[in-house]
Amino acid sequence: MPAQVTMPLDEFQSIKDAKTTLEMELHALKQKIIETRMASADGEVGRLVDTIRAAMKVIGYAIANLSPEFNRNWPAQDLRDVATGVLVLPDATPFDCEFAHEITKFARECEAWDAKRVDRYVPPPSKITTIPSLAELAAKAGEEIAKLHPTDEADREESRLDVSTQHAEP
Repeated sequence: MPAQVTMPLDEFQSIKDAKTTLEMELHALKQKIIETRMASADGEVGRLVDTIRAAMKVIGYAIANLSPEFNRNWPAQDLRDVATGVLVLPDATPFDCEFAHEITKFARECEAWDAKRVDRYVPPPSKITTIPSLAELAAKAGEEIAKLHPTDEADREESRLDVSTQHAEP
C-alpha cells in the first residue's frame, strides 16, 4: 500500500528549492575538489591531464580504425595500463570510465587474435635464396642440351673436320 503525504504547496516548494540548492553546492564542491587535485605549484598536473586527454583521442582513433584482426602485436598490457590511468584522472567523468572499459575490452580482443595467430604462424624461410651467376646458368643450359641431344665423341670430331675443310682455301 503506497504512502501518502499531504502538505501545503509553499512547504513543498521550499523543500524542492532546498534540494536544488544542495545539489548546486555539491556540484561546486566537486569542482573545487577537481581544481585542488589538478593544481600544483608549476601546473604540471594540468599539463599531464591535458596530455592524457590528447592520448585518449589518439587511442580512440587507433582502436576505431586498426582492427586487431588485421593488425598484429597490439600492446594489450599497455592498453590496460592506460585504462587504469584514465580511471584515476583527477577530473574523471562517466565518459572516461566507459572509455576505460572499451580499452580493456579491446585489449582482450587483441590478445584473443594474437592467440589465434600463434597456432597458424609459419616462420619465414631461414635459407636465403641466391640468384645463380650467368656462367652457372650457361653451364646448366649446356648440360640440358647435352641430355636432349646426345652425341658421341666421334660425331663431334667429324663435325669439327667438316668445319675446318669448309673454310680451307683450295
